[in-house]
Amino acid sequence: MLMSLAIPGAGQLYAHRPLKTVGFLAAEVATVLLYRNYNRRGLAEVEAYKRFADIHWDFRDWVLRAPLFGAGWEEINIGLDGTHNLDFYVDMDGDGWPEIIGATSEDGDRLIQLLSHPDTSMFLFVRKNDEYYENIGKYNQFFSGWDDSDPLNPRIDDTKSGLIARSDYRDDYLGRRERSNELRSTASYAISALMFNHVLSAVDAIFSTARWNRQRGLELRGSLRFDPDQSLGVGGVTFSVMW
Repeated sequence: MLMSLAIPGAGQLYAHRPLKTVGFLAAEVATVLLYRNYNRRGLAEVEAYKRFADIHWDFRDWVLRAPLFGAGWEEINIGLDGTHNLDFYVDMDGDGWPEIIGATSEDGDRLIQLLSHPDTSMFLFVRKNDEYYENIGKYNQFFSGWDDSDPLNPRIDDTKSGLIARSDYRDDYLGRRERSNELRSTASYAISALMFNHVLSAVDAIFSTARWNRQRGLELRGSLRFDPDQSLGVGGVTFSVMW
């Protein structure tokens, strides 16, 4: 059991079940290759949608253009006063140790001041972590940061998850993220199948070993014992137990 739990098929090999050994090892190799393939493609798609966002979504545009989305956008909340945050910082000397750190919805006034002042605006950056890349695509609040968002041409759809402001770039970005999630989800299924193969092989090894023991583990033999001094040549019966 422990052998198969570590390496699927190893316990079956010990129990003289070569075909099962091949089957479990083949399943192991297949699931590993499946995981590597889908995980690699998923990570590549992550890098692709991040590059896409870096080109087509801008932090300054989001902040400065948000007030333009007025008439026709009343049902969509765009700007700093939303429920979600982006972290920003000011690094004047470029040493990686920010002099100022803030969050958009909590330090909105400070952010506007930093952006409006030439001495600080060029040194102001947004922290591009996983939350950043999720927020800019998922929430209407950040819509004004997309290059093709048009304040004079509202495109608002009513979906299952609620109203959503749409543009070609945002739609493309959300599609890229969805493909990435699907690929990485498939990779996670492959890991689950990999673990299941270990457990299934371990359980099967128990039964395979028990079956081998039943078939060959205990053998009772009996034979007549030859004795030339007896008239029929039979001097008795010999029994042996093999295990």
